[in-house]
Amino acid sequence: TTESLLWSSDKLLMRKRLYNYNKNIAPIHTTVTDYEDNTINTVAKKVGFPLIIKPTGLAASRLVTMCFDKEDLQKTLKKVFKVINKVYKETEGNWEPKVLVEQFMDGSMFSIDAYVDAIGKTYFCPLVKVITSKEVGGEDFYGYKRITPLKLKPGTEEEAQDVANQAIKALGLKNTTAHIEMMRTEEGWKIIEVGARIGGFRHDLHKLTFGIDHHMNDILIRLGRKPIIPKKIKGYAIAMQFFAQKEGTLLKIHGLRKTKKLPSISKLIVNKTQNDKCTFARNGGTSVINVTLFNKDRSQLLADVRKMEKVIRIELK
Repeated sequence: TTESLLWSSDKLLMRKRLYNYNKNIAPIHTTVTDYEDNTINTVAKKVGFPLIIKPTGLAASRLVTMCFDKEDLQKTLKKVFKVINKVYKETEGNWEPKVLVEQFMDGSMFSIDAYVDAIGKTYFCPLVKVITSKEVGGEDFYGYKRITPLKLKPGTEEEAQDVANQAIKALGLKNTTAHIEMMRTEEGWKIIEVGARIGGFRHDLHKLTFGIDHHMNDILIRLGRKPIIPKKIKGYAIAMQFFAQKEGTLLKIHGLRKTKKLPSISKLIVNKTQNDKCTFARNGGTSVINVTLFNKDRSQLLADVRKMEKVIRIELK
């Protein structure tokens, strides 16, 4: 429905629906419209620290920032409100910019795509592990690595699917593919967000590792037909995004030639050229390079990832 699409594209409305459906699967949250002292004190009391700032309606972790205290929160909100209208315009957003503030969830991040038919029956793709930039020493929360397939304890994937299914029902999604980002915490699985769309890199990752035609299934589910989801593992894949280590103007990308020669390379996309601006995701920027790797041998895949991480260097002016 129109409402379901709105609930799944506006982080604030999504949070309200999830919390009303099952408060145990959603973090404590609130919204802010300014960075006045009263607002900061209210947020500190209701949400607590550490917390995450998330503008509604934006994807790919744009302007998402972690704050540890009141001073940090006020400073960050001031910066976000200064650029938010510009970022919304760049992403062609046609809704009112809002800022969601929510409790930081400590745990491991995963995501899963699902096909939902006309009566709400859900068919799940394999679970994907997401390593954020934050986990490897960065300051951003974009997905640095997406890894599949996974070796999990029995029942783990089913538990994730159950919580993901609750989120789908809470938003009333039907006749669509859904992308669900989740956090596995000590208190159980929690929902980060849900989108009525295919997840980033998912078609390539699922096609390479299981032979799943994600784009075709997205069409089939809308036509009332059952999606085709092979279960046999064909190999192992990792999708990666590279940002510059600082902000500035791009001069040169080093290591591309060596990277292209690696046995596991499946796809390499360069998003920026010389003189383009390189900006952090938390400041509204997008990645410089996207790389997808695949190998039937998991050890070779991991070795190639390490080699690539050593040679790729983004030089700024």
